[in-house]
Amino acid sequence: MPAHTKSAKSKTQIAVIGIDIGKNVFHLIGLDRRGAIVLKCKLSRSQLENRLANMPACLITMEAYLSRRLIALGHDARLMPAKYVKPFLKGHKNDYRDAEANAEAVQRPTMLFVATKTVEQLNLQALHRVRAWLVRERTATVNEVRAFLLERGIAVAKGIQRLRKALPEILARHAGLLLPRMIRIIEAWPRIGAGSTIALRKFPIQAARVVLIKRQSWERYGLKPWIEAAARRLHSNKLAIALANKLARIAWSVLRHGRNFEVRHADEPQHA
Repeated sequence: MPAHTKSAKSKTQIAVIGIDIGKNVFHLIGLDRRGAIVLKCKLSRSQLENRLANMPACLITMEAYLSRRLIALGHDARLMPAKYVKPFLKGHKNDYRDAEANAEAVQRPTMLFVATKTVEQLNLQALHRVRAWLVRERTATVNEVRAFLLERGIAVAKGIQRLRKALPEILARHAGLLLPRMIRIIEAWPRIGAGSTIALRKFPIQAARVVLIKRQSWERYGLKPWIEAAARRLHSNKLAIALANKLARIAWSVLRHGRNFEVRHADEPQHA
């Protein structure tokens, strides 16, 4: 039998298609009206729509985002909760068996289906999910800041508004805590595990950004001439990295020579 005749015959026999959707590849199983497998193939995202567009209308089950497009092509696209499909899975799980389970489950007369969401409904759902994620991240950040301050004996009442109100005064009064903290971290380097290396690298950069927004501290720590000169030739992000490197070198020098941090202005002589 010629290949094109066999292909045409297979298309007319297909009554139900189950699709297992992956990130880049889709596995299809097509069943005839008796439940026998008459189609088994693997298609890319672009190939899938072209293949189904050329098939007679049939019952298809797959994930949500593709269903709207297939309905527009004339197919009866339906969505099912994964927990209802699982009992129809035969043997060990793989992509073709998942597709076959979808094709068999969608034919059950008592099967419960999920309505295909409109684009507007999906946008609203995405908005709620992003907002929930941002709230969780904000809460975690507030808790970390409060814990960081408590380690230094600075207690702030619970609540994001209380923290926002208290932070400007805390930064103005305790800016000097940044450099000593960095020195203690570098001093403890041999005892810090490899998993803490990323956090250790981030701290000088975070400290540098705080220093850059607290202009009144530049003169106090002898950094004003250096920062002003660097700011004329560097982007703000590169300036923060450069300042972080400078602060790390200062901390290393303090530890290396075993002395306290001393402010030295540009016109003052260096120590021997």
